[in-house]
Amino acid sequence: MSLTLYDDAKPWQGRVFQADSPCIIANAPVDAMSVRHGDSAHAERWLVERGHLEPGKSHDLFLPRGLYGDYMAEHAGELLQSLRRRGWRVELVEQRASSIEPKGPLRYAVEAEGRRDEFDFVILCAGGSVRGGPVDLDRYDEYIADPYPTFERLAGIPSDAAVGVMGSGLTAVDVAVALKERGHSGRIRMYSRSGALPLVRRPGPAWKPKHLTAGQVSELASSKGFLRLADAEQLVGQEVQAWGGQPRELFPPARAAGARAWLHRQLENPHDHTDLETFIFQKSVPAVWQEIWFALSPGDQRRILETPSVMRSIMSRCCPMPRTNAEKILAMLDSGQLETKSGLKSISRGLKTFEVHLATGAEQADYIVNAVTPPVYGIHPKAEPLVDSAVQHGLARRHHAGGLKVTATSSAILGSRSLGGLYALGDLTRGAFFFTFGLPVLVRRSADIARAIHDDIHQNSGRYRDGAGRASGFRSL
Repeated sequence: MSLTLYDDAKPWQGRVFQADSPCIIANAPVDAMSVRHGDSAHAERWLVERGHLEPGKSHDLFLPRGLYGDYMAEHAGELLQSLRRRGWRVELVEQRASSIEPKGPLRYAVEAEGRRDEFDFVILCAGGSVRGGPVDLDRYDEYIADPYPTFERLAGIPSDAAVGVMGSGLTAVDVAVALKERGHSGRIRMYSRSGALPLVRRPGPAWKPKHLTAGQVSELASSKGFLRLADAEQLVGQEVQAWGGQPRELFPPARAAGARAWLHRQLENPHDHTDLETFIFQKSVPAVWQEIWFALSPGDQRRILETPSVMRSIMSRCCPMPRTNAEKILAMLDSGQLETKSGLKSISRGLKTFEVHLATGAEQADYIVNAVTPPVYGIHPKAEPLVDSAVQHGLARRHHAGGLKVTATSSAILGSRSLGGLYALGDLTRGAFFFTFGLPVLVRRSADIARAIHDDIHQNSGRYRDGAGRASGFRSL
């Protein structure tokens, strides 16, 4: 058996979990950050053993993302050593894979900067599309297109500068918190169309679904041919009622006005269960919402993807910000250093400052930091040649939402030629899967792929040399 991994950047940590300021924390508690499928306490044990965490304190603790990067890198190294001890040939290729094509009984040939290898199984996990800047300001030094890592990208901003942050979501929260940690004293303004901040993560009951289950989704979809958003809303409503709550709108409009008051209310009433939809939605994302997404009619899928207010509602509810960040943001709002502004139209460069054009008028900023998530994720520009070659050879088909078409059960890539053994993970599956990010989702999809490869090898052992296959994985490029 052999495993070859291609990555021309620092492996295992990528953009999300790279070394950064300790204030850049994960958006999920420790007990949701395990990289081992079926072992939810794995991350907690690692952190306890290394003195980063007290035993039993994981359920509501949010730790630095760079620390999780160390955890994943160390564990990945241990796994590779374990494979080598069991006789695997493991190779890390510090190059970017550029093409893939069918190749006889070994199925696939992969090229990377003049190198050519052949494999039975190939997994494409090339990372997500880069953060797309909504404005053409890259030529100005005072424009920061990507804020990560914040300790490096924000270092050149003078402490008294007026900073405009494009966006008001989780990345914008990171930027504001990181600036404050650096001792920034100048004003900070978050500019977006809605002006709405993410919701705050709050505690809830030990939830186990009663109605919002994969079986119920499958039964409804089978009886109707597909699922409508109204059906999904009904299932969530039944679940909320079962837990003693009152059903409300599934995708409520974002709260633009009164950001301070809204944060105060959430922080002062953390056990308020009048909005159980938010808690249940967030908890059910890795468990059942992929099945709902696959069962939805194409029209409803497009409605979700193409309606900014619905997307904002979904992201805010499934990915609320940790309480510690909410407290820091509220303190900045209370002091007047931070403000959220809605009605963003455009940003241009004046003689000495940036001109921020809002529905209510114009404002100036010395620096602009882009914290806007691109509306369509999917294929990283550096991975386009690889994906293009797969499509050209009939091995893959593009999804209208930006990724590749894959199966629901194993993430196998669907092409006009069915060779098998070709899979995708992460944002390359955008559209086929709605939630393509977040550690619990990625771990579950990885387990699906591993299980499919395992079953293929054991069911078709005669197809492979010595009953074993050669596998290749692509990480972030």
